[in-house]
Amino acid sequence: MLQSGRDFHLLDYLEILKKYRGQIFLSTVLCFFAAFAANQIVTPVYEAESKLLIEEKLEDVNLTKNLLLPYQKEFFDTQKQILESDPVFEATVLALKLHEEVSPPGIFDALKVRVKSLLGLNFDLSEDQKLRDSVDKAIRKLKKKIFVDAVRGTNILVLSVEDTDPEVAQITANRLADEFIRRSLHLKNQDSLDAARFLDEQVSTIRQRLNASEKKLEDFQFSEEAISLDKRIEFLVEKQIVVAEKDYEDAVLELEQERERVEVLAAQVQAERSRRSSGDRGTDRMLNEQQILLEIKLTELKRKFTEEHPEVVSARRSLAMLSERLAKEQTQATQGLQQSSNELLQGLEKDFSEAQRNYRVYSVRVEQLLIQLGQHREKLRTLLKKKADFLVLQRELTADETLYELLLKRSKEVGVESGLNIGHVKLIQPATLPVYPVKPKKLINLVLGLVTGFFLGVGLAFLRDYLDQSLRTREEIQALLPDLALMGVFTENALLRKEKHLLPTLVQTNPNSMMAENFKILRANLELYLQRGIKTVLVTSSVPAEGKSTIVSNLAIAFAHLGRRVLLMDGDLRKPKQHQFFRSLDANQFSKTQIENLYFFKAPEVTNTTRYLRSEEFLQILESAKSQFDVVLIDSAPLTLVSDTSDFIGLDMPVLLVVGSGRVTEADLGRCLQNLKNLDAKLLGFVLSRMPEVRRNQEYQAYYEPYVSN
Repeated sequence: MLQSGRDFHLLDYLEILKKYRGQIFLSTVLCFFAAFAANQIVTPVYEAESKLLIEEKLEDVNLTKNLLLPYQKEFFDTQKQILESDPVFEATVLALKLHEEVSPPGIFDALKVRVKSLLGLNFDLSEDQKLRDSVDKAIRKLKKKIFVDAVRGTNILVLSVEDTDPEVAQITANRLADEFIRRSLHLKNQDSLDAARFLDEQVSTIRQRLNASEKKLEDFQFSEEAISLDKRIEFLVEKQIVVAEKDYEDAVLELEQERERVEVLAAQVQAERSRRSSGDRGTDRMLNEQQILLEIKLTELKRKFTEEHPEVVSARRSLAMLSERLAKEQTQATQGLQQSSNELLQGLEKDFSEAQRNYRVYSVRVEQLLIQLGQHREKLRTLLKKKADFLVLQRELTADETLYELLLKRSKEVGVESGLNIGHVKLIQPATLPVYPVKPKKLINLVLGLVTGFFLGVGLAFLRDYLDQSLRTREEIQALLPDLALMGVFTENALLRKEKHLLPTLVQTNPNSMMAENFKILRANLELYLQRGIKTVLVTSSVPAEGKSTIVSNLAIAFAHLGRRVLLMDGDLRKPKQHQFFRSLDANQFSKTQIENLYFFKAPEVTNTTRYLRSEEFLQILESAKSQFDVVLIDSAPLTLVSDTSDFIGLDMPVLLVVGSGRVTEADLGRCLQNLKNLDAKLLGFVLSRMPEVRRNQEYQAYYEPYVSN
């Protein structure tokens, strides 16, 4: 897994897939064969379909249902629930005798019976209870095989039945559809019967109400004298009330006129009496003032009323009388024919008394007419109330008659409909014998097996990569070794992973290959230390399989090609392998190899490695090697596993550390560095091995020869 500080790129994902391609391929193949095996093992299942048309509107057999039609979706869902109800399934089970079928005992049936017996869950059932239990079990089993779906945008239900036997699937689908039709018809007929009983009761009740309403209306007409109310009301209004109102208005007008006359005469009598007491002075002046006041009053009344209004007529009459009086006074004054004041006063008083008497007569007449008008209106109010009561009774009678006719008509319709054997569910497509199974879907299962296996392998690959704590990139490793020099980098080649026998002597067999050039670069870096007098280099690693032995052998060959005398010592005393590369069998001596200038030392087999490495014999061998050879390379065991390498380091040997990408973890490398620090080892640097192969430019690729076995 990549450590923090570096992001994933597309090439990193591809590298993971490439690394675990075998696992992905294996997962894909296994899942494919698992799907293939499942197709062969699973029993084929056949499906039979029947289609039912559900009419949206039922035959309305109830008075209330005629007013509220069912909502389409709710009605359709209701019919679907009726189809899936237990009565329909029970009728199908009993008709096909599915409850009598004995299924073979399953693997866990005996264990299930035993557990129930131990827990006390077994009960003694009667024959009827056993029959009921078997029917219920058959219903539950049948429901698992039934699927009801609606065709979108239509009133069609699709009834599907699945079974391992195609004939059973066909028979069950058709039988279930028939039972659903019978059940719907039964519910519809039951509804009709209930509606018929309801309507009969309502007809009887309304008939009684109708008779009562007729009797009540008849009694009202005779008891309240409510016959010919419209004519009586018309006569009262036109012949009595209208005439009385006209007489009353005329009497009021005459009364008002007489009142005005009384007021004028009273004023004249008062004026005449004042004149007698004070002489004729001021009579003309007083009459003129009264005339002016009456003219002003008449003008104001004309603004408010018409010429025919009683007040206007009365004011005009008073003004005329006053003008006549004024003219008479002026004439008498001109001719000097003054009558005696006593005669004039007596005439005025006589007129005033007569006017008062007439006013009282008119007042009495107005009161009598008003009383008479009130009596007529009260009589009209009584007649109108009787008419309102009559209309209420008449409306009740009309409503009862209408409702009675409606119920009677509906009752007859229900009687006809209940005798019809017509439902609202129709079988428009019976189930046919299925030819091909619907399960298993072999092609789809195989494709799903391939896809599932591939993605399962990919998922496991990324999971393994995520759980892998090993160090992989140069950045990760260099971050843990900041003070050490990087001496060389070696990548893993796909061809060399297959041709592993080429690796230990690659510099010899393919000296111009890309990896051989990498060993030459490592040799050049170590040449700087050799020039400083260092002859012995201990090559070690943290854990096994980091490529340490391959690097040591090829590095030795690279130094030998320079003409230097090189000794390669196999210092892994517990698990040596260098002698396999150079076919050396002699132990504890310097053996010449088939490569010029390259010698090999095979350590003897010892039981106590620490004692051997600290013995005088081995120290003399080291001193002899330093004196005879230009370069001594020691392949030692992993530092964190055994103490042999620590014993070598204790001999004051420079160390070259090999770090394998994807092999060593941060913890392993940390322990290795801590051991080196504790031993005060002299580290020359480190080498990166097993690095992921990087795509190089083809122009540079032409400089290197291919990997071939020599």
